[in-house]
This record gives sequence, C-alpha cells and structure tokens, in this order.
Amino acid sequence: MNNTNIQDIIIIGGGPAGCAAAVYAARKKLKSVIISKEWGGQSVVSVDVQNWIGTPHISGQDIADNLKKHTREYAGEVLDIIDETLLFLRLFCLLKTLHFFQGASLLLRTPKVATHAQTHPT
Repeated sequence: MNNTNIQDIIIIGGGPAGCAAAVYAARKKLKSVIISKEWGGQSVVSVDVQNWIGTPHISGQDIADNLKKHTREYAGEVLDIIDETLLFLRLFCLLKTLHFFQGASLLLRTPKVATHAQTHPT
C-alpha cells in the first residue's frame, strides 16, 4: 500500500463546521479532503442571517458562497475538494475507507463528519 494516497483527515460536509475544519487542517499542512455536494449548510435557505458574528446582516447564500470561496483558497497540495456523494464509510480498522457512488475510494486515518441537514421546500 502506498502511504502517499492516505489522507490525514477527511471532512464530510460543506457547512460552517466542515469548511472551518478544512481551512484549519490545510493551514496545519495535514493532507486533507473535504467532500461536499452542497455548501453552506442550513444557512443557504435564510434570506437574512443576523447572528453571523462580525456581520450584522448577510444572506444565507452569501455565507455559503464565502465558505466555498474561503475553502477553495486552500485547495491544492494539502487539500483536495471532492464534489461527490459519499456511499459509505468503513471504520473497523486502523485505516478507514470511504467509498463513493462513482466507484472511487479513499483511505484515511481520521474522519471528521460535519454533515448538514437536508433542506426541504416549505
């Protein structure tokens, strides 16, 4: 097995927690992957968010766009971004394995699950 393909951390979810984990992991030079089909978490459906620290009023879509942009700033040597749906995660050994719908898989040491709630139209 080639250790260069083993990720230090894989982050599942593109909401505020997942994006923060990706940025901090990349800044610490941990070989990382963030997996998310959607960005921003539940904030995306909010027209006016008033409790986003540092910004009195911001739309949920602007939060999502900012999170995605900030995370993508670190994409490259230590951070990969995968826009795909995770099929399942195997956790029963020292190295964990992620499997995707398209058939790809990744090996990792530490999963960070920061999944967001599904948004439903009202």
